[in-house]
Amino acid sequence: MNTNIAILLVLVAAAGVGAVIFLSHRLQKKRAEAMARIAGELKLVFTPEGDETVMSEHAAFHLFSQGRSRKIRNLLRGTVHDSNIAIFDYQYTVGAGKHQHTWNQTVISLRLQGRNLPAFSMRPEQVWHKLGSMMGYQDIDFESNPNFSKKYLLRGPDDAAIRSVFTSRVLMFFESEPGLCVEVDGRALIVYRHSVRAKPETLRESVEKGVQIAGLFQRWSRFVWVILPTRNPPPRAHGCRACRREEDRCLPVSRGAESRCIRERSLRRPAFEAPA
Repeated sequence: MNTNIAILLVLVAAAGVGAVIFLSHRLQKKRAEAMARIAGELKLVFTPEGDETVMSEHAAFHLFSQGRSRKIRNLLRGTVHDSNIAIFDYQYTVGAGKHQHTWNQTVISLRLQGRNLPAFSMRPEQVWHKLGSMMGYQDIDFESNPNFSKKYLLRGPDDAAIRSVFTSRVLMFFESEPGLCVEVDGRALIVYRHSVRAKPETLRESVEKGVQIAGLFQRWSRFVWVILPTRNPPPRAHGCRACRREEDRCLPVSRGAESRCIRERSLRRPAFEAPA
């Protein structure tokens, strides 16, 4: 009798495992089909099993140094708004045994144009980050934007260079967009939400958000050389209204009462214009 019960329990357990595997496979197939349709709409190349070269291209990013059993699936690749882009589901596993957990997220990766940006990683700040900062763990804060500093952990090897590209506009944008993770490694930028896979029907919006963020940083990479202090700063033209508090940092583009500096001209452009 006991033997029959044991056999029954084993069969029930095996059936349960089989059902979970079948359901998981079916959901993955359904997601792949939906992602393929989106790829067609965006005129991108779709590779359901991913591409190992993508992993090597992103090896320097913090996200791709976490855990083990790293996998890329549902890769969309091509050009959007004249920017080289890759969109993919990425997963990795941490812990072991009962404490093992697999994290899944959708990553938007863009190739930046123009000058290189300083390397940095930005992600939502957690309680343990705050405790770590009290013991010397790096966290770049901005006194001018305490809400940003409360929401995000910002790290990178060149503090001054990172501060130069996190302008007030950039800081205000991320204050209104909580939960984002953004990493830059020179000419590449990735955007994702930790442990969040974008729904296929919202993937277009996620792509636009990624392009929007890349454009925000790229715009300022074109002007950072005139905003950063120099040893011999150029004289400020009379009538420049944008840099009254930063006279020694303004490079005027015209003379006279109607002169405008490059800094003001950039600020007058649409706030989140996609790169041309």
